[in-house]
This record gives sequence, structure tokens and C-alpha cells, in this order.
Amino acid sequence: MRILFVFRSINLISYYRSIVEELCGRGHEVKVFFDKKWSKRDRFGAAEVLAEMKENNARFDYELVESSRGFSRHILSPLREIRNYRRYLIVGGQSDFYRRDWINFLPRRARPFLLKKNSFANRIIKNRVAGFMLGLVENIGPADSQIKTKLTTLKPNAVVVSPANMRHSSADTEYLKAAKALGIPSIVSVMSWDNLTVRGIIPVVPDIVLVWNAAQQEEAMKHHSIPREKIRLIGSPLFDAWFRELKPSISREEFCRENNLKSDWPYILYLGSSKNIAENEVWLIKDLRKALDNSTDQLVRAIQIAVRPHPSNYQIYENIESDGVIIVPKKGMLPATADARQFFYDSLYYSIGTVGINTSGMIDALILDKPGVAIMTDKYRETQLEAVHFQQFLKEGCLLVAKSPEHFRELVENLLEGKDDKMEQRRAFVKNYIRPLGLNVSAGMRAAEEIELIAVGAVKQLNIL
Repeated sequence: MRILFVFRSINLISYYRSIVEELCGRGHEVKVFFDKKWSKRDRFGAAEVLAEMKENNARFDYELVESSRGFSRHILSPLREIRNYRRYLIVGGQSDFYRRDWINFLPRRARPFLLKKNSFANRIIKNRVAGFMLGLVENIGPADSQIKTKLTTLKPNAVVVSPANMRHSSADTEYLKAAKALGIPSIVSVMSWDNLTVRGIIPVVPDIVLVWNAAQQEEAMKHHSIPREKIRLIGSPLFDAWFRELKPSISREEFCRENNLKSDWPYILYLGSSKNIAENEVWLIKDLRKALDNSTDQLVRAIQIAVRPHPSNYQIYENIESDGVIIVPKKGMLPATADARQFFYDSLYYSIGTVGINTSGMIDALILDKPGVAIMTDKYRETQLEAVHFQQFLKEGCLLVAKSPEHFRELVENLLEGKDDKMEQRRAFVKNYIRPLGLNVSAGMRAAEEIELIAVGAVKQLNIL
């Protein structure tokens, strides 16, 4: 069969690599479209990933495509932003930070009237009639004619899109709408742990939605009105690579020497957050360093903080290196390529644990069974404690929680003594959240099975007709 994937950006390919490669391995032709506008910057080594995939999979190909024009761009796109914003008004439980952030995507002149959550303007948007009308325009609005023509020419057996709910509609959204209009089986695959709760809504209900776990199943129904019968649990394709057999590539002494760490001293790995979560964590790293330096225990004072910056927020760390603070690597990286993943594995393997605010890197560490410490601070309360996706960590109890730098020091002292109180919770989190169908069941394999089922079903239906 021919399976078409449509992604907003080339930077998303690593999220779905395991699905694409599984389908290619099953003998299917896989084509990937990336929105040209949102693919101008290779932020995370996407070109290298795509080159690897092309070399290893003869049935894989990709191209950059234009997004929508005409009605979709000028009418539907701005109305979707309003509809997305409305979700933050009607769905409870999410941090108000994300509502205020989405105001920036709405018409400039309207923004001052929307700042207060209970303002008159927000009450109008929140009204059921407004919701009905916005949904009606989406449903009756035509799909882009050029995209429909492209799909008709390509003749895919199924169209898989992601994320389908980001600001400023992109090719993924428009191809979803066009596939539905043409009766081509349509699939939305959830991109990340927070995508269903901190972005917009999925504007067009696809034939099926692939989610990681039971928590995301509930989020898809609550936030996006996806019927339960259209939701399939597959696990997380993003983290499939961590379940392969891995081992350190070099010795601890070599790793430390190559990264300016002292091999005879322990280190804890600080996982930097994105700008949206914590714009500048330098002050916190300095406070943690000071807390360690104030210990009466010589070994605790000797602990190094190895800072792994978020790849979109590495500039803030350029001038903070000291005797006990080292940046590893300087510009950060995602574990998207084999080399990058191996480096992250080595840095985790030789650490005593991790520490940070709120980042998906914590999930990587939990999968590799490394203790993690979350620093709770009111400064980032809205993007940490009040964020729905971070609350999952707290619910599972898989992280150590430090309420101050001094408390962090106490927890680190326990780790040095070999006290690991969260091992069972870490492993339970991985089972429940990352691989709910079994630790040996690949999300890429399950996704491929679901895509095959819906594509074959459509073919059989056509043959009957």
C-alpha cells in the first residue's frame, strides 16, 4: 500500500521514525510531506535523520509542500485560532498561562479585551452558540482544491497527519481536511506528551486518533471531542528507540575527559527546559550549586552539575560555566540520531540522576531508570505545577520533588548513599504512560497495524461497492 504522512515540519520526523520504518519494513511505500513554510529551519538534526532513513529504506521518500490558499488560509485559519482559544475557556484544569499565550495568535486589536478570563469578550467566545457557529464554518468550509488534486493524483491508501492542532494552520491540517473530503482514511497521531492539552484543538475529526496511553485517551475526548471508538492506544513512538539494547559507548573516564568533567567526582545531569516552560534557569542552577557548596559533606560539595540545555534555549548558558557547572553539550541536542541518542545515554548512564523543572527529557531518563528530581518553584508554577502534562508526573509519583535548593541537596545526599525510593514508581510510569500494551510492544509496530487495518478496510469497502 501507499501511506502518506503529512507533518507540519521536518523537525517532527524523529517523533514518527519508528512508525515510518515499521511500515517500510512491512513492504509499504511511505511518502512524507512537510510544510515548506515551517521547515526552513533544521533545529534538531532533521536533515541527518532523513538522510539515514532514505539510506536504510528504499520505500521511503519525502518532499516539501505548500500549505493552503484561498478560503482555508484567509477564512478558516483565523477562525481556527479563535476556536483554539475558546478551548482554554471551556475546558477546566489547564494552567491559565496557555490561554494568555494563545491570545498572541488572535487579532491584535482584540487582545486587550481578552486578557481577563471573565471579560465580556471572553464570555461571548465561550458561548455555546459561538462554538456551534465556529464548528459549522469548519464543517461546511471547502477543502483546498489543489491539495485535493494532489491527493487524487498520489492515491494514498491512508493519510496520517501530525500534529494537526498547532497555531497558524499548516499543511498537516489542510491535508487532514482534504482526505476527509475525498473519503481517504485519515489518522491523527499524537505528537508529544503535552500536545493534546497545551495546543489547539484538532479541527476535523479523523477516522482514528493514535494516542500514547489511557491518560491521552481521556484528553482526546475531553479537549477535542474525539469519540472513544475512534481512539487507539499504541504507546509512544517517540521513545521506541530507548527500548532497544543499549550500552555505554566509552568508559566513564573517557566521557568525562571529552566533556570537561572530573572523572573522580560524581555529577548530576540538569535537564534544561524550553523557553515556554522556563525562559531562563541560570539563577536556579546557581542556587543549586550554592546549596551543594554549603554542604558539610566533602563528597556532596564535589558533585558537579552537568547542564544539558534544551536545544531551543541553549544561549542563556554560555557564561555560567564554573568549577562545578559544565555545559554538556554546549548547544544541547535531541536524541534524534543514533549518535545523539548514544551521547544522551552515556551522559545519563554515568550520572547519579537528573534534575530540572519540566521537560520531556525527564521521560527519557525515567525510561532508562535514572532517578529524577523536580525543583518546585513559584516562579514557574503556571508552566510546571499547574500544567496538565506535568501533573501526570506528580500523579504517578515517579519523581523526587525538591521544594528548595536545600531540599535538593538532601535528596542528592540520599542518592549518593544509594537510597532510591522511586524505583517502583518510575517503572510503573513507563509501563502506564510509555508502553501501556507491554514493555516489549513497540508503539511503531502497533501504529503500523492500526494504519494497515483502516487502509485495508477502505480498500475492501471500495471493492464491495
